[in-house]
Amino acid sequence: MMRPLRRKQNSKCIQTPCNTSGRHFSDNSNLNFYLQRGDINAAAGNLTTAIGNYDEAIAKGKDDAEAWKARTATLIRLYEKKYGTDNAGQLKKKISASDNRRSAAASRLGRPRGLKDIRSIWYKPHL
Repeated sequence: MMRPLRRKQNSKCIQTPCNTSGRHFSDNSNLNFYLQRGDINAAAGNLTTAIGNYDEAIAKGKDDAEAWKARTATLIRLYEKKYGTDNAGQLKKKISASDNRRSAAASRLGRPRGLKDIRSIWYKPHL
């Protein structure tokens, strides 16, 4: 059995299990809970699920630059995986029209909420 972490939040302690499989790991009244779920799914490679988690966070009120940047970056990672390249130039040539519209819509919707330069996500330096 894994020992839970204790975190102070809103002047009360909540139990946060170290192993999140099958258990809630935070207080779901906190909007960051949904963002954390997306971050964990993205780190695990469950990109479609992560995008859904970010959408849920946004729908519940976490409609800010942080959520939109996480969602957009994960969408880009999904396309990189789908099209087999992390080179922005190659991806631009390979991406389907519908996927291109979807990424453009994410950028367009995120901009008024504080999402800044999307190029910093798309164009990564290649060493």
